[in-house]
Amino acid sequence: MPVYNWQVDDWGEFKEALTARIEELPFPISLLTEYEFQGTVHDLMAALQDTIHKSVLKVSPSPHSKLWWSKALSALKKKKNKLSAISYNFCAMPCHHSHSEHQDIQRLYIKEILVAKQDPWATFLEGMSYSNIWTVNKYISGDRDGSKTRVLMLTFTTHGDAASSDVVVTSNKKK
Repeated sequence: MPVYNWQVDDWGEFKEALTARIEELPFPISLLTEYEFQGTVHDLMAALQDTIHKSVLKVSPSPHSKLWWSKALSALKKKKNKLSAISYNFCAMPCHHSHSEHQDIQRLYIKEILVAKQDPWATFLEGMSYSNIWTVNKYISGDRDGSKTRVLMLTFTTHGDAASSDVVVTSNKKK
């Protein structure tokens, strides 16, 4: 099921539509009973929901979008790409200052990405429920390509008193 974000193009238009919808409701009177109060609340909520469904666009986010990406990272990436092009133009001159500037911005860019990724991960872990524990296990176990996190069989040769022998270790604990 896709997740939708609601996007309002023009808040003035939304306000006008909501005002027109509320003006259609009966004139407010003194609410003496709980039934009258609940009815008025229901009418107001219906007007608001109607206006939202008519005036607000449903936008489905791209499956390739990153929740942790920010405008600051976009600006940093743009700067890194410009410095990369300049550095490439001076590739025949290894002592040119553009190479060190490019390396510095590259390091900063990577560092900022790592910092930006940590916040959503920490938020996800703090708000995690028991049903998400297997998802977290999958993320941290490295099971991204269908393989499991494991160390390959370890073979080594022991040199004893009289002869040497090959030993194969298969358990992760012994490795």
